[in-house]
Amino acid sequence: MLRRLADTDAELAQIAASAQADHAHASVVTRAVLDAAKADALPSVDTPLGRREAMARMVARLRAQHRYIARSKARARLHALRLRRLHYVRTARRRHYEATPTGRRAVLAAIQEALDIKGIHDPVVRARWARGMDLVARRESNYDPKAENHWDSNAARGTPSKGAWQFIAPTFARYHQPGTSTDIHDLVAQACAFINYARGHYGVAADASNLADRIQQADPRRTPKGY
Repeated sequence: MLRRLADTDAELAQIAASAQADHAHASVVTRAVLDAAKADALPSVDTPLGRREAMARMVARLRAQHRYIARSKARARLHALRLRRLHYVRTARRRHYEATPTGRRAVLAAIQEALDIKGIHDPVVRARWARGMDLVARRESNYDPKAENHWDSNAARGTPSKGAWQFIAPTFARYHQPGTSTDIHDLVAQACAFINYARGHYGVAADASNLADRIQQADPRRTPKGY
């Protein structure tokens, strides 16, 4: 346990150092662009040619700064993702005692976090997963992470379906995502388990291109059907 904590602390320190270095580099680059703009001599600025040349230089600087900003944003997203993947001991246990968020907004937020955890970053692919998982959660539980089904065959066997995506305990345990909560009602844990279950049991592609075909409950063109 202590070794795991030490490793996590070391990784956190690396992320912080990298973020600080990125920040320092961005400051230097931005200052260089501003200094270059201030130092730009414009002897013919009052002529049409001079104005065109000045405008061309300004456009070039703005484009360069835009590229720096885009790179900084990409690096910041990478740092945020690395931070989310850090797992300290007892994190999952604490979640059990926190108030469980409910409703569609909470479900959609959990889906986005689960996609981050699963390393799914392409916007088109994320949208496919989100659409299908949103529909399944609505049909299965009306977005209620505390929902429990006590009347069907699963309940008769002593394993009632629970949570927003209505997992029975054995299935949730089998497809549980390491590092997420072991509480079956936890939205992020269930969202991750759904992705794992869809891929492992139903053969859904990583890009979710066949999600609606493989799982009818995720297909808005077809009637609801348990999965």
